[in-house]
Amino acid sequence: MLHLQITLVHLRTVKHFLTETRVQHAVDIVEARVRSLYEKLSLGQWRVIRQALCSLFQDRRIKVYHDTLVL
Repeated sequence: MLHLQITLVHLRTVKHFLTETRVQHAVDIVEARVRSLYEKLSLGQWRVIRQALCSLFQDRRIKVYHDTLVL
């Protein structure tokens, strides 16, 4: 799933900028939880989540900044 891959890339990017081992470990725990929860979803469930997010952010301007993307 592309959405899951994007989320995992974001988590890895955040972790790259962290300096405290304790916080890096917390990000590892979040990544494991994200994987365990979202890998089980069906395409239909992903579609419902996508529709909910689209409704939430519809007509909102959100600025996204990235200097580099770490894969």
